[in-house]
Amino acid sequence: MQPGRPYPFIRGQKIKPVSPGLPRNIGRLFGKGKRLKGSILKRLLLKIFNSLSALQAIQSKNFKVIDIRRLYNLIRKFLPFVHISFVWIPAHVGIQGNENVDKLAKAALNRTFTSRKLICYSDLKPKINTYIKSVWQRDWDAEGANKLYEVLPNLGEDLHRRGEGAGRKLETAMCRIRVGHTWLTQSYLLKNEQQPFCYACDSLYTVRHILIECPDFQDTRRKYFSVTDMYRLFREVNPSRIVGYLKGLGVYGKI
Repeated sequence: MQPGRPYPFIRGQKIKPVSPGLPRNIGRLFGKGKRLKGSILKRLLLKIFNSLSALQAIQSKNFKVIDIRRLYNLIRKFLPFVHISFVWIPAHVGIQGNENVDKLAKAALNRTFTSRKLICYSDLKPKINTYIKSVWQRDWDAEGANKLYEVLPNLGEDLHRRGEGAGRKLETAMCRIRVGHTWLTQSYLLKNEQQPFCYACDSLYTVRHILIECPDFQDTRRKYFSVTDMYRLFREVNPSRIVGYLKGLGVYGKI
């Protein structure tokens, strides 16, 4: 940064200004504030850094980030007395010692050996979680005939968020519809009766049949959505339209 210039510049390579969030390294830059103060008698301060994102954050002039604002204030304070330059060195390029370390690190990736060094158990948690989820998914894939598999074939997907902000009653109704357990279709279990059949097509009266199968409801269904499977229904159709369809049939109050 030259005396009298209001903002820092990057010497050696033109960098397109961006507006990233605060990188960790910008805090390290700000942490050198005392070193800036101790260098003003040298009249020249050359700050070499290998973090492009930190320098881009400075160049973006995003003063909403408090550390960037503090760094600018500190630099402006010394502008009349010292010439400051920020220099970016891309990673370890051109530094022989660091390049050798990089080569050794890459070579180690191809080595196969068993390490006897102890590691923290917490480092294994991500691997364990990934493995458990893969076993869970494999077992779930074997349940292809399950009515819930069509709704949620991939474990971990959050369909509940699609109904957020629409009120508790709608969220409750959508939850019952997704799992296929409603008063309209399951009350026969509590009453110890036979499972009901659709009066129009003599098929089992299920949530899936009501939502996408029954031909007797086709005209009403077209007014709200046109999907033909449960997977797309809960991802492409707004929950309010599904509820509107059930209200159009006059069965929403029995969900």
